[in-house]
Order: sequence, then structure tokens, then C-alpha cells
Amino acid sequence: MSSKTARANRILVVSVDRDDDIGSKAKIPTPIVGREECVAAGSKLALADPEEADANTIFAAVKQFDELEAKGQASQVAVVSGAFEGGVEADQKIR
Repeated sequence: MSSKTARANRILVVSVDRDDDIGSKAKIPTPIVGREECVAAGSKLALADPEEADANTIFAAVKQFDELEAKGQASQVAVVSGAFEGGVEADQKIR
């Protein structure tokens, strides 16, 4: 399998924080890429606001990444955020 084919078969697990809680509450810019980086960001967000659902979403993405890796599936995990104001501005930032 060529390296181009291997990259084409990788799965990207993305946690999307549309209203940028990760930025506004935990002061972390996105994108955040990699398992350890996502775990650290999710922990920082959970400590800043223990009731923040986006922290759970980040950990769910990491769990999915771990499950894929355990099955031998090449993958990556990342967090992206939008904008606090929401709407088109948030969607454009995520894009």
C-alpha cells in the first residue's frame, strides 16, 4: 500500500465546539490535533466548567479514536471550534 493510499484510508475523528467554549472558557485556540493534546484540552475545559457538555464530546472523540486504533485502523483525533456568537461566523471558522 502506498503512503498516499494509507493516508486516504485514515479516519479523522473530529469534536466540533460550534460556540467556542474551549476558547472562551479554557482559553485554548483550535484546531487541537492529537490524542494527548485533546485529552489535555478536554481536561482544562472540564476544570474550567465541570458541567460543560463540550468536554464530554472531546472525551467521546478520544474514546472513538482509541477504539479505532485498537482495531488497527489508522486514525487521528482533533477538536475544532466556531465562534461564541454562533451562526454563519461560527460555521465559517469551523470550515
